[in-house]
Amino acid sequence: MGVDDENANDYVEYCYNIIMFLVRAKMLQQGYASSGQGAHEAEVAFARNMGFGESELQLLDQLRYFRNGILYYGKRFDEGYAKKIVEFTEKVCSKQKI
Repeated sequence: MGVDDENANDYVEYCYNIIMFLVRAKMLQQGYASSGQGAHEAEVAFARNMGFGESELQLLDQLRYFRNGILYYGKRFDEGYAKKIVEFTEKVCSKQKI
């Protein structure tokens, strides 16, 4: 199917969910959970414990912010950004033991 401007938002949102499910699974393995206001920020912060570098944490936090823009404000992203996020997701998943 491939990424294009029409489905870019879907890819961005799906990639965010994949990464967050991975982070949440690792949190649960270590006895942590997050909920309520600030939960997503806490999950991004926890990613540091998983070996995410500073630039990866910044991109993940930006992705969190942009994903909220998609859900709540109708923000639109293009194919180029979505491909960048797909590559980031593949990199993150390959570095983690799933």
